[in-house]
Amino acid sequence: YMYRVRHYVELLAEAYGWDSVKYAVDVLGLQEHLEKRIGELSKGLRRRVSLLEAFVAKSKDLLLLDEPLAGLDRKNRIAVSNAIRTLSKRMSV
Repeated sequence: YMYRVRHYVELLAEAYGWDSVKYAVDVLGLQEHLEKRIGELSKGLRRRVSLLEAFVAKSKDLLLLDEPLAGLDRKNRIAVSNAIRTLSKRMSV
C-alpha cells in the first residue's frame, strides 16, 4: 500500500509495453491518480487499478470477477462497468 499507482503502472509497462499500459490507464481513467498511494485510494479507484493487468495481459482469454461493482459509488460503478464492457470485446468476462 506504500506504492503509488505510477509504480504499478511502471511494473506493468516493463512486462507488457508502454502502449498497452497507457491505453489501459486511459480507459480506466487513472491518469489523474498516478501519484496517489494505492492504500489511500477509494474502493472504486482500487478496483480500477486492479483491472489494469487484465487490460494489458495478452495471453488471458477469461477474466473471472466476483461482484466487481459491490460497494462502489455511482461514478465508479459506471467506470468499472465501462471497463468491463471494453474488456469483454477481447476476452470472456
